[in-house]
Amino acid sequence: MPSSIPASSTAEEACSLDRFKKMIKSFGKNRYMAIGGTLIAIFMSLALFAPWLARCDPLAIDPVNRLHPPSFAHWMGTDELGRDVYSRVVFGSRTSIQIGFLVVFLSTALGLITGLAAGYFKRVDAIVMRILDGLMAFPDIIIAVTLAAVWGSGKLTLVLAMVTAYFPRMTRTVRAAAINVCDLEYVESAKSIGCTNFYIIRQYILPNSLSPIIVQAAFIFAAAVLSEAALSFLGVGIKPPTPSWGGMVSQGRTYLTIAPWVIVFPGIAIAMAVLGLNLLGDGLRDHMDPRLQF
Repeated sequence: MPSSIPASSTAEEACSLDRFKKMIKSFGKNRYMAIGGTLIAIFMSLALFAPWLARCDPLAIDPVNRLHPPSFAHWMGTDELGRDVYSRVVFGSRTSIQIGFLVVFLSTALGLITGLAAGYFKRVDAIVMRILDGLMAFPDIIIAVTLAAVWGSGKLTLVLAMVTAYFPRMTRTVRAAAINVCDLEYVESAKSIGCTNFYIIRQYILPNSLSPIIVQAAFIFAAAVLSEAALSFLGVGIKPPTPSWGGMVSQGRTYLTIAPWVIVFPGIAIAMAVLGLNLLGDGLRDHMDPRLQF
């Protein structure tokens, strides 16, 4: 590791730190982030404390009370097997949040590796981006449905299918940010004094590319929640009787005319979770846009 660091890089890091502190202070002023963060906090709490917040066992069958409307005993009514819809919605949030986190984590990790390599090394860029262009020629949901159908059901296969569909988004985002940073003077100064490629990427390029990565991660989270619901609805996602929002909608569509609450409440949960994540992503993008002046 070199003994000296370019003075310009020190000034740039100090400026970035000061800008980050100002962003943190102004987060509460952004209504998109406030609303989105509140919605996501609610669903995170539901997922974390599901065993204590649920009123009944989400798998308990009670044929006597099947398709009962919302009441004091069952806040969101019961489904075709007499299971408590509220408890299943609460535990369904755990399924969606777990899958969303795994998809975001793996997509971000894979996107960072491929994106940084493509953005920094020109020869790698030509190969990686042509492969990703081929993947992105197909809609994300088509790739996910196809892979989930081929690999079979289950959380792991569902996550891997969605990671394959969504990591190209992260790769392109990281690549674009890395290319912009590579053109800055302090990176050229680091190269001129003999810093290794790994040191430059770790010390300069990655820290200055985090803003778009965080924003893209929020949007991928929203897409993962929506895709999990869609895949479960199509029968290639989470298999019953495990509670999942998409599975609840799929199973309840037969009873839509006589028991609409079976579909309405998990549908609202899907809509609110995706809305919250998209609002949070929009708010993060507004705050982390490097063109904004603080």
